[in-house]
Amino acid sequence: MKKPNVCFIIEKTTDIRFINGLKDYFNVTILARKRKDYTIVPWQISDEVKTRIFRCNRLLYPLVLFIWIIKNGFGFDVFIVNSDTLAGVSVNLAKYFLQKPMVAIIQKPTIEYLYARYCKGHIGAIQYFLLHNIIRLLIMWNIYHFDLSIVVSCYIKSKLSRYSKREIKVIPLYGIDNVFKPLPSDKKRELREKLNIPLGKYVIFISSRISPEKGIYSFLKAMKLLIKEGIKDIILLNLSGQYKDFVKLAQKFALKEFIISRPAIIPYNLPPYYQSVDLCIQPSLYEGLGLSPLEALACGTPVIVSHAGGLKESTIHMVHSLHFKPGDAEDLAEKIRYAYYHRKKMKQMAEVGKRWVREKYDSKMVFNKLETAVKQLLK
Repeated sequence: MKKPNVCFIIEKTTDIRFINGLKDYFNVTILARKRKDYTIVPWQISDEVKTRIFRCNRLLYPLVLFIWIIKNGFGFDVFIVNSDTLAGVSVNLAKYFLQKPMVAIIQKPTIEYLYARYCKGHIGAIQYFLLHNIIRLLIMWNIYHFDLSIVVSCYIKSKLSRYSKREIKVIPLYGIDNVFKPLPSDKKRELREKLNIPLGKYVIFISSRISPEKGIYSFLKAMKLLIKEGIKDIILLNLSGQYKDFVKLAQKFALKEFIISRPAIIPYNLPPYYQSVDLCIQPSLYEGLGLSPLEALACGTPVIVSHAGGLKESTIHMVHSLHFKPGDAEDLAEKIRYAYYHRKKMKQMAEVGKRWVREKYDSKMVFNKLETAVKQLLK
């Protein structure tokens, strides 16, 4: 069977690994809105992928999408959208004209992320009340109308299954690529020198952006507690699109001297950083799945995650990683303290986690599942 023609609609952003995975299994055309900082992703997209970029604001984008799909959609076999809100509405309305399968890829708990913004004071009570109800209605309507909803974790499935009797498949896209693998221990020093990461320090990697749902404040509070009690050979390594903001926030906690913060790099170049550090932490208050800890485990690096959302199911406490109570800086500090003083035990758990990741989250396996699910719709 020839590759199906897929139209992939991006609501806000996506990951280059998802685009590359799609192109290996489908003939892909991407629809996206022009952003200030970059167009689709801040990395080079393969010439095999066609793109159509719309120059419009966020509110006008769904209408522009709808019109374009109605005019040009008959050449596609299936539409995939990474949205359960406005862009999803455009796709589902267009379905009544095109009679083509519409698939949603849902990777985050939208309402929970909104609640995190409210709790941090980013939006007021009235705005939260209005947005909560509007978004909830959009999600309900979309999930009912999508031919197939694919979610990255059982956690998100539990949130959405109440809205529709249609099948919701759990496929942890985009999975973990084979470039994430361990490095021989005798090469670690050489790698740190190459990456300009201090030798003789306990280096903790965190790639989370500074967003209300990511729990960065509790992470920095935990680090402050540990440093106050005398553990001062810790270095925090942050690679993110908000690396400058991370430094400014660390300054408020008097942690600047303990920070190495650098721009985000192409995901395929991340393995050396995971391989060179001692610990990876994801402190999210809410999370759809959380791929960074899985990437770290695939590289044999110990992990600590919050016991929240999809992170609760992606690893098992004291088997693959350590879990802590979301937002609890003292609990997180306790878990970091344990990892710091029990490095051999943490490496043993990471070894078990490495096998777990390969069995459940291998990228080739998850894209095979996506291909099977899409082709079943086309029969």
